[in-house]
Amino acid sequence: MQFSALCERLNCYFLLCANRIVLKKIAFILFVFCFSFSENRAQSGWSAAELLNALHKSQPDSLLIDIYNELSWPVYSYDIPDSAIHYSEKAISLAQKTGDLRRLSIAHRRMGIAYINTGDFKKSIQHQEESLRLSEQIGFNEGISKALNNLGVIYLNNELFNKALFYFLKSLKLAEHNGDESTKASLYNNCGVIYLRTGEYKQASQFFNRAIKFGLKFQNSDQLMDVYTNLSAAYRNQKKLDSALYCMQAATKYLSEESNRKALFSFYTGQGLLFSTYDSTKRALDYFLLAKKAATNKIDEITAIVNIAEEHLKSKKYAEATKAFKSAFQLSEELKAYQNLTYLSKVLVEINEKTGNYPEMIKYTKAHLAYRDSNDKYLKTQQLRQQQLEFDYERKQVADSLKFAQREELKNMELEVAETKLNREKLFRFALLLLLGCLVLLTGFVYNRFFVTRKQNHIIARQKEIVDLKNKEILDSINYAKRLQSAILPPIEKIKQQLDFDIFYLPKDIIGGDFYFFEKLDSKLFLAICDCTGHGVPGAIMSVVCHQALKKSIHEFGLIKAHEILTKSRELVIEQLHASEQNIKDGMDCSLIVIDTQNNTYSWAGAYNPLWIWEGENFIELKADKQPVAFYENAGAFNEQLGQLSADSFVCMFSDGYPDQFGGEKGKKFKQKQLRELIGTSLHKSSEEHIRNLKSNFIKWKGNLDQVDDVALAVFRLKT
Repeated sequence: MQFSALCERLNCYFLLCANRIVLKKIAFILFVFCFSFSENRAQSGWSAAELLNALHKSQPDSLLIDIYNELSWPVYSYDIPDSAIHYSEKAISLAQKTGDLRRLSIAHRRMGIAYINTGDFKKSIQHQEESLRLSEQIGFNEGISKALNNLGVIYLNNELFNKALFYFLKSLKLAEHNGDESTKASLYNNCGVIYLRTGEYKQASQFFNRAIKFGLKFQNSDQLMDVYTNLSAAYRNQKKLDSALYCMQAATKYLSEESNRKALFSFYTGQGLLFSTYDSTKRALDYFLLAKKAATNKIDEITAIVNIAEEHLKSKKYAEATKAFKSAFQLSEELKAYQNLTYLSKVLVEINEKTGNYPEMIKYTKAHLAYRDSNDKYLKTQQLRQQQLEFDYERKQVADSLKFAQREELKNMELEVAETKLNREKLFRFALLLLLGCLVLLTGFVYNRFFVTRKQNHIIARQKEIVDLKNKEILDSINYAKRLQSAILPPIEKIKQQLDFDIFYLPKDIIGGDFYFFEKLDSKLFLAICDCTGHGVPGAIMSVVCHQALKKSIHEFGLIKAHEILTKSRELVIEQLHASEQNIKDGMDCSLIVIDTQNNTYSWAGAYNPLWIWEGENFIELKADKQPVAFYENAGAFNEQLGQLSADSFVCMFSDGYPDQFGGEKGKKFKQKQLRELIGTSLHKSSEEHIRNLKSNFIKWKGNLDQVDDVALAVFRLKT
C-alpha cells in the first residue's frame, strides 16, 4: 500500500505511546476532554510556574487537590506523562483521605489521560472507569460525560470503532439531556473522526459541521481550528477540493500566537496534505516544515519528516527524500516503532535500488526483514491473507521453474549421451580402417571425454545448488508462515489467567488446519477447538479464514451465544471463499463454548465435534450438529445447549486427530471410547498433568507410525 493511501487512516497522535506508533499522515485530531486547552496555562488560568509555587504555600486540602489535578492535566500530561502520573497519585491519595469524591473522580480521569500518553491503555481504561463509577455515584454529570468521552478515545486508538462510537454517543446523549452545549462540539468531532477512520466521509462531514455549529457559540479558537481541519480532510477524501480549501481557510482565521502546538501541528499538516493533493509541492513542503517545528514529541516529528520525504519523492528528488526518510528511520529506532521501521526500510530499499546504491539497499533490506517480524498483532492479522497468497504464488513459480529445469537437464543429458555414442561408433569404425591413427584418435577422445565430464559435473553441481536453494526458500517460507499462523493463536498463559487450562496441540506438518481460539469480552469467555479442512499449507490458510470469521462474529457483530456465532461464522466463511458460487465445501468442524464468569453458566454449540463434561464421577456428552461450518447443501442453524459449570466440573474439547490416530500392537485407531476412559481414570489430576499424560500416551500409541492428522485437545476447570 502506498504511503499516500494511508493518510486518512490515523490515530490521535498526541494520545499514542512510543511503542504503538502508527506512521501515517495526520489529517484530524481528537479531543480528550470536551474543550481545548493551552500548553502553557492550566484550566484554572494559572501557569505551570504559578501552580508549582502554590505548592510551597499552605493551602486548604481542596485547593491542594485542584493544584495536583491541574499539574497532571493539562500541564504535564502530554509532554511529561510520568510527572502527570505523580501528581495524579498525590491528588488521589489526598482526595481519598478527605473523602472528596468529586475531586477523586477528576483525579482518576486525569490519571487515565496520563496513562493514555504512556501507552498503557489497560491502566487508562481502569482509571477512566473508576472516574465514571465515582461520577455516577455522586451524580456528577460533567464528570460522567468526560469519562465516557475519554473511554471512547481509548477504544478508537485501539481501532475498536463500534465500542468507541458507543461511548461517544452515550456521552453526547448525556450532554444533550443536561443541556451541556459546551461539550457537544468535542463529542460531535470525535464521532466524526470515527466515520473518517472507517471511510464514511459523508457521515463524518455531517458530524464535523455539527461540531462547528456548537463550537462557534463558544469561540474556542483551538477547537474550531481542529474541527475545520478535520472537515477539510473529509471533503478532501470525497474529492471536494474546493470545500476542503474553504475549510482550511476558515481554520486559518483561528490561527494565533496563543494557539497550542498540538492544534498548530494538526493545522499545518492538514494544509500540507491539501496542497500536496493540488500538486503544489513547494507550498506543501512549507507547511510540513512548519508542522515539524510545531511538533511536541517525536511521534509528531516523525510524521512531519515523512510527509516532507514523500513530497521530495513525488518530485523524484531522491537525495532529499533519502535524507528525510533516514532521519525518520533514526527517530523510529529510538522509539522502537516497528511498523514505522518496516515501512521506512522498505521505502529506502526502493529508493536505493532506483539510484543504484546497492550496499545501502542490502542494508535496509536486512533491516526490513528484521523489523517486519516485530509488527504488532493487528497488522499481522490484516497482512496474513496477502502474505499467504504471495507465498502460494511464489511456491507455484518455484515449482514450475524446477520442473522446467529438470526437463531441460534431462534433454541435455540425452543429447550428450547420443552424441557420445555416435562419436564412439565413428572412432571404432575409423580405428578398424586405420590402426595407425588409433593413438592420435584415442588421445583426442580421452581429452574430449575429460572436457565433457567436467562440463557435466559443473552442470549437475549447479543444478543441485539451484534445487537446494529453492527447497530452502520453500521451507523458509513455510516456517515463516508457521510463525504468522502462530500469531493468531492466543497465548496459553492468557487462557490460564481465566481457567485451570492446558492443551495438547500438535500439527501433522510444520503448519496445520487445527487451531484453538480464545477471546474474553467483559464477563464472557469464548473457547473453541477447531479442525479446518485439510492440513499443511491449505489447512493453515483455512484456519486464518475461520479464525477471522469467529473473531468478527464476536467483535463486529456482537454475538455472545455459541450457536449464533457458529451460524454467523459459516456465513462469513462462505462469503469469504465465494463458496456458494463455486460449490466450495471447505470450512471447519468446531466445538465452541461461551462461559459467563459471573454465574458460571455456559452456552455450547458444535459442528461434528462434541463436548465432554465430568461432574464428579458422572459423565455428560454434548453431541454436535452433523454439519460443518462451511457451505453445506442441507445446512440449518446450529443448536445451542445450555448448562452450568461447578467447581467439580472437568471439561474436554478435541478435534478428531487424537481418536483417529493409528497405533498400538494391531495398528488400529485409538477411538473416542479409549480417550474417554483414559481421561476418566485420573479426574483428580490438574489440567497440566492430564495433558502430560495424554501426550505421553499419544506418542506411545503412535509408535513408529506416521501421524495421520493435526491434533488439538484441551481440558479445563473453573478457577477456584
